[in-house]
Amino acid sequence: MIICFCAIIVMIGFVGCKTTQASYKQLDISDFINSETMEIKYYSGGTTTELIVSGDELENIKEWISGLQYEEVAFEQGQTPGDNDGGEVYDFVISSEDTINFSYIINGETENYFLVDNTWFAVKNPSRPPVDTGDAIVRFHDKILKTSDLSEETLEWLNWYNELPKADQLAVSFIPSELYDLCGYPSAGDESAVQAEEE
Repeated sequence: MIICFCAIIVMIGFVGCKTTQASYKQLDISDFINSETMEIKYYSGGTTTELIVSGDELENIKEWISGLQYEEVAFEQGQTPGDNDGGEVYDFVISSEDTINFSYIINGETENYFLVDNTWFAVKNPSRPPVDTGDAIVRFHDKILKTSDLSEETLEWLNWYNELPKADQLAVSFIPSELYDLCGYPSAGDESAVQAEEE
């Protein structure tokens, strides 16, 4: 599993730390303290779960981030934690004036890493992010839907549909009926719903 991120990180002040000599630091979350939402992608066992958090759950995540202690570590090419099979990955995207991306990688109870702007940090006080991965979302074009509102059959269809190239999506003439109500389509014309999303 290879992880590639292009992140604009304005929240963390890294000051030339080395692998063994670095003192533990705390993350500065002041630059996104006013963020109202956060998008999270959780990868585990070959599956991806998308979440959008806000309110108290977002505040809990901010507190968790601010409490992490870490030091910079260097890896040989192809030997980063992200290159290993297995493990869990949380990708975080903060909605603020600048898009801020970072990742938290769990490779066992004690091997947790923080990835910021392509720089790896070993977490010295590892803990699992306070995220409920059971309240997942799924996308249908520009619509965001909760998986808990959808049947298993519709979720399977959406997973299949979202993996199609855009040109193939346009050729699809069937949309599960429950998507019409949830997406606010005015009628049950299958093709018109897809075309409306593309216009």
